[in-house]
Amino acid sequence: VLVLPLFLTGCGSTPVSRFYMLTPVEQVASAQVLTGQPHIGVGPVSFPKYLDRPQIVTRSANAEIYLAETERWAEPLQENFTRVLAENLSRQLGTGHISIEPSRHRGEIDFRVTAEVLQFDADEDGVVVLLAYWSVQDRGGNNLTGMRKSEVRLPATRSADGQALTVSQLSAAVARLGSEIAASLEELSTEPAPKLMP
Repeated sequence: VLVLPLFLTGCGSTPVSRFYMLTPVEQVASAQVLTGQPHIGVGPVSFPKYLDRPQIVTRSANAEIYLAETERWAEPLQENFTRVLAENLSRQLGTGHISIEPSRHRGEIDFRVTAEVLQFDADEDGVVVLLAYWSVQDRGGNNLTGMRKSEVRLPATRSADGQALTVSQLSAAVARLGSEIAASLEELSTEPAPKLMP
C-alpha cells in the first residue's frame, strides 16, 4: 500500500522524449545550373561509431561524451545526413539529377561524391563542429579532386528549448559542407577535360 503511491509519482515525473531531424537549406534563388546537367551520386557517407546511436551527442572539453537520453534523432543520423547533403546539393546547384548511392542510376552517374565524417557534434558550450574528408569521382571511379578536408565550426548556441538550436546549427554545418562540394562540382562541370588526381 505504501509502495504504490511512490511508484505512481515516479511514473508521473518521467521526462518526455523529443525527436529531431536535420533539415536542408531553403531553395537557393541564385543557384547555378551545372553545364550539361550531369547526374550526381551522393554516397557512401561513412560515420564514426560514436554517432551510431539515437541520442544526440555532446562532447566535453576533456573529450568525454554525453548522451541526451530524452533528446534523440528521429531516424539514423547517417541516413538523415546523407539525404540532407544530397538535397542541399540539388538546391545549391539547381539540379534534380541527384541520387543517393547505391541506386538504380548507378550506370548513369557522371560524378560521385563520397565522404567520411570524423566529427559531427556540439561541445558543452554549444559550438558545433563538422569535420569531414570528401572527394568527387567520375563515372569510372577516377578521383577528380583528391581527398579534400572540410572543417566547419559554428558559434555557440544555447536554448531553454532543448537541443533545437544545436540541431539547427548542425543542419547549417551540413549546408556549409554542401557549399564547398557544390563549388568543386561547378568547377568540374565546366572543365572540358578534368585532371585525374591520384
